[in-house]
Amino acid sequence: MTTGGADAGHSPDVIEPQLKRPSGRLPAARVPGEERRGVTWLLWGALVGVGTLIRTPQLSHSLPENYRSRQTQTAYVIQKYASDGIDLLSTPLPVFGRDSNVPLEFPLFQALGALLVHTGLSPETAARLLALISFQVVGVMLSIIVFRWHGMTVAVAALALFE
Repeated sequence: MTTGGADAGHSPDVIEPQLKRPSGRLPAARVPGEERRGVTWLLWGALVGVGTLIRTPQLSHSLPENYRSRQTQTAYVIQKYASDGIDLLSTPLPVFGRDSNVPLEFPLFQALGALLVHTGLSPETAARLLALISFQVVGVMLSIIVFRWHGMTVAVAALALFE
């Protein structure tokens, strides 16, 4: 009967030699799933890219859609900020009279849209482009949070459902 955890037929005093390469070095350690991780990051990038390409034709849509009053208000504030300067404490809306101020929200989105208008875009296109960028940034942030909690497979699935 053997003691000390030795297997039958082996003496506890015998140590098996380590397997070495012909050069005398040990084989390089491999990180489990390293190849799979590169493929999943590639899939993650492809999802964001395809989602962006699918939504690109919407950038040229005109304002009269389902929410035309809200879109018109946003585009008008972007246009006013682009022409008169950005004032985050004032949200001009001419429906209620000249020099009216209607603070519906903090107009950071409109201010960023005004910066895009200075690149030569129309206020409508600037608003839609900024909305697309915001959408994709939220998708990336969602997948990073899900990755931290549940792993890469669930993060890719969440991003695919989001897109």
